[in-house]
Amino acid sequence: MKRKAHGSTYLLLLGGLVASSCSFSLPSATLSSSTSSSLSQSMTSDSTLENSGSSSAFSTDSASTSSNVQTTSSNSSSSGASSSSSSSSSSSSSSSSKTSSGSSSSKSDGYYRIEPVTTSDSTLNVYNIDGTVNRTLKKDGWYIEPEDVALYYQGFGTVPDNYQANDSSSYSDYLATYGTSARLYSKDYTSNYGYTADFPKLNQYRYFELDIGGASTNPSYNNGSKITRGAWRLVVVYQGCVQYGNTHPVIFYTKNHYVDFQEFYNYAGGWGHLFDGESSTYNGVTTDPQGNAYVAPITITLPAA
Repeated sequence: MKRKAHGSTYLLLLGGLVASSCSFSLPSATLSSSTSSSLSQSMTSDSTLENSGSSSAFSTDSASTSSNVQTTSSNSSSSGASSSSSSSSSSSSSSSSKTSSGSSSSKSDGYYRIEPVTTSDSTLNVYNIDGTVNRTLKKDGWYIEPEDVALYYQGFGTVPDNYQANDSSSYSDYLATYGTSARLYSKDYTSNYGYTADFPKLNQYRYFELDIGGASTNPSYNNGSKITRGAWRLVVVYQGCVQYGNTHPVIFYTKNHYVDFQEFYNYAGGWGHLFDGESSTYNGVTTDPQGNAYVAPITITLPAA
């Protein structure tokens, strides 16, 4: 089975920047204790493009194995919760970020992000916007939901084991190993046109895509014997964006084949507002952007949990 090379590339780029999952050294504004308990990301939802057919299908006669995909809870207490194996994945990208009490509130005067939380350990804490621990991801876990996959890459510097490079015409061995949890990621891209022209300015035009096929995001992606790629992708920009003043990776999410995107803000429920990508023809249907401009988030320092 072909192995991925993204982990070593990411760690090489970050050099000595890899830190403990419980330590933070972040730029920009710091939340005061009076605002940290009430602050959470205001979320915007959009309709998704239904995946009515295959844009690229990979078939095999191998039998499906049982899924070992890790499931997560979006309202764990501040003590954290470990991921557990299950044959069905629960959605971890909640529509709003949760505080340790399970409540949420919105702030209407802007969008907020934290720098990626990274670790060299076998587990990764996922934080709420108020600094409490939402849950824990495992390095040896299999993940398929967009938030889990984004956090995994940001934290461990590689993709989950159930992701395979999309560079083969046969995936029989891969499907036999990972069953319905098998997912694909693309080769590296280096173009500075197309949908990346709608991103904030990149430090370097080098990026790749991770297919998404979770329980609520293209559930027909993999039936155990056939992969049917859909309209849902994470776009990982290796060296980040100029606006943040560093080279930490930045991840964008599209649910409709590049028509619009959301930036991931690196915490539980931390999805940005929708902004325009490009017109896209998918399954014979051409869809146009809705006129939403990108708005830069404010980078904050998490208060102590």
